[in-house]
Amino acid sequence: MRPTILVIFIFLFSITASAQQTTAIKLDESSSIYDIQDSVLIKTRDGATISAIVVRKRGDATPKPVILQFTIYVRDKGRDIRTTKEAADHGYIGVIAYTRGKRFSSDEIYPYENDGKDAYDVIDWISKQKWSNGSVGMYGGSYNGFTQWAACKTLHPALKTIVPYVAARPGQGLPMENNVFVNPNYEWAFYVGNNKYLDTVAGNDRQRFRNMQNKWWETGVAYNKLDSIDGTPNKWFQRWIKHPSFDNYWQNMTPYKNDFFSDKKYLFWPLTDITTMDKVLVCII
Repeated sequence: MRPTILVIFIFLFSITASAQQTTAIKLDESSSIYDIQDSVLIKTRDGATISAIVVRKRGDATPKPVILQFTIYVRDKGRDIRTTKEAADHGYIGVIAYTRGKRFSSDEIYPYENDGKDAYDVIDWISKQKWSNGSVGMYGGSYNGFTQWAACKTLHPALKTIVPYVAARPGQGLPMENNVFVNPNYEWAFYVGNNKYLDTVAGNDRQRFRNMQNKWWETGVAYNKLDSIDGTPNKWFQRWIKHPSFDNYWQNMTPYKNDFFSDKKYLFWPLTDITTMDKVLVCII
């Protein structure tokens, strides 16, 4: 039987692993109502490593459904811990996993490329944990919205619900579409790819990239030589512009054509007054 998934468009409240804790979490552990494993490493089928954080209510051993965020944005000192705690506060297990190469992962960082199959492996790992009841839901926007659709490229039976909003769609808007590159993605590549967290120095250097674009315009240098003007090689930019059309490179990242249909049936209808939700659009696949 093909797995089913429920897609709800609404904002949701704000194979091996080693579960460890950072020193800061260990120091706070005695007074915390949460059991936080903030140094989980999940092995993928092809040998890569995904860094993740798992948050549960301390002393509660009942298997629960899991709320998963999968993101390239590492904000583990604030937002990430806060939102996973919120999941625990609402009766779930909170998990946030980071794109291959981010945080404690030793792999190279290539936005978009591996998130679909890595999401499958993360969900598979979650489904086998004693604290999981085998049901996983995902939520988030922008890159986090993209990773939910990426997870649907090959559905894992444990993935029951996704809640994407303003989701990025690689190859159809970001970082380019119809051979038109969206320039802010040039600097975004450094922001997410330069280190294991976020390179806010490069990401906030608006003058650097403004000067680069102005000089490119004035000199008429070929667009694929843009990083020669900047003076810093941009391997992600060069990788993306090698695929000007919506080819297999982009198609492999998210559901495409028959991935949406096959032997699945789609039903859309509005629902109201579901617990805390007023109006939602539901898609049962």
